[in-house]
Amino acid sequence: MELQLLPQPDDEDRRLGKILTTQLSEKKWTHFYAAIAFIKKSGVKHLHNELKDFANTKTVRITSGIDLAGTSIEGLQQLMNALNGFGDVWIFHNENGSTFHPKVYLFFNANEAILIIGSGNLTQGGIFTNYEASMAISLNLELKDEKRVFDDVKKTLDSWSINGGDCSKLLNDELLKELIDNRYIFPESMMSTRIAAVKAKTTSGTDGREKRKISTSRKVPTAPIAKEHHIDLPDGVKMEGYAVIAPNPVKPKLGLNIVYLMTLQKTDVGSGQTNSGTSRRSPEIFIPISARNHNPEFWGWTNLFTEDSAKTGKFDRKNVPKIIGGAKINVNMMTWPDKSDFRLRNEVLRRSGNIGDILKLERAEVGLDYEYSIEIISQGSSNFAKYKLLCNTKVRGTSKKEWGYHTE
Repeated sequence: MELQLLPQPDDEDRRLGKILTTQLSEKKWTHFYAAIAFIKKSGVKHLHNELKDFANTKTVRITSGIDLAGTSIEGLQQLMNALNGFGDVWIFHNENGSTFHPKVYLFFNANEAILIIGSGNLTQGGIFTNYEASMAISLNLELKDEKRVFDDVKKTLDSWSINGGDCSKLLNDELLKELIDNRYIFPESMMSTRIAAVKAKTTSGTDGREKRKISTSRKVPTAPIAKEHHIDLPDGVKMEGYAVIAPNPVKPKLGLNIVYLMTLQKTDVGSGQTNSGTSRRSPEIFIPISARNHNPEFWGWTNLFTEDSAKTGKFDRKNVPKIIGGAKINVNMMTWPDKSDFRLRNEVLRRSGNIGDILKLERAEVGLDYEYSIEIISQGSSNFAKYKLLCNTKVRGTSKKEWGYHTE
């Protein structure tokens, strides 16, 4: 048995991410098992190619927690994409309030194994940039004592996946949607506020409690937040129970691609009036005010808008350069106080989609000659289901429109 401490971030060669990519590239391993509390896209992206190659011919089984808003929608999607149907992702969660918090990584074949146990989650910080420590343990499975350690670890990992009973479920597209709909997991753009809300919830001890299954019919608890816990939220933001309403806006940063997604409805792309003598619909896409206010910086609101001198309360941001289908168009962005909505006006944009399609609007990097790129995700496209899941905020009232922000 050999032991090696993996401190980070100071020693680049002993960062957890470096060790994981190295071992995934080793031809000798036949299996990779892991149990990880928190998984985010920022961590999975560093292992994506190695995981994909490994899973193509070998066995991968990864268990993820979904507690404390630590695992993101994008993280699980990226992980499923990397495995491409050749490996298993399990979700472990106990409704009794016990937090799933391990960080265990195991590579093995018939004769040897490497076990890594420490503090590193599968996130950018957990495997590269945070101050973390893990212990890598090399095991000779032909030695009785070391084989006993290996068997104990494998049995434990099995108990959090294939033998996890009602607390463990195999992740697929259907389960992912249920976890999103029932607010177990969130987009990374919402996670900082969601974590604050989770921390505000007080829970009693769980000693001796039985395991309880993941309940995908569960909703966010509505019990009031304990008075001794206080969360500072921006003006206009409130909390209902533990559910955050209109959480902190995401502030776009250079190098971070912020994306707005929205399902298109008849008011956006429908034909409007068709009777003779009636005026045709204005070429406008309608953005919910709640979506604009959720992330005002994304739209340049309000500092890039000017008030219309002819109409009180109307603000415009004119001729905003955007790219759609490889062509540059100028889009007028405006408020419309009489209707309490926010609009994007351009005929090419309005004609590009159909009812039920998804508008994907992405902030461009600084220095380009356009400010946004636009893509219409049609209902028949291969990535429609992925983006539909990310449209996870409904407009209040009778509207069927759904929207969401995320990072790519």
